[in-house]
Amino acid sequence: QTFLELLDLLKSKISIKDRRYRLKTYPNCFIGSEMVDCLVDNEILGDETTRSAAVDFGNALLDSGYISHVVDPKKPFKDRYLFYRF
Repeated sequence: QTFLELLDLLKSKISIKDRRYRLKTYPNCFIGSEMVDCLVDNEILGDETTRSAAVDFGNALLDSGYISHVVDPKKPFKDRYLFYRF
């Protein structure tokens, strides 16, 4: 699969929606740890995808401008309850 096909598959499998945190709503975003779960559970990056490889892929998406943190665009991708947006 090409990079863009992987990206489209990922977008179709993770929950992108408005989220609230500390009385603020962040529209159309997803949670970093849910993206990692999706990559690992569906082996989107290949057989035996690790959480570490999924985080590296997330950082590659971030560095390429395909995703960004909702508050701080310079924040690296993490396998945590942090909000990101395509």
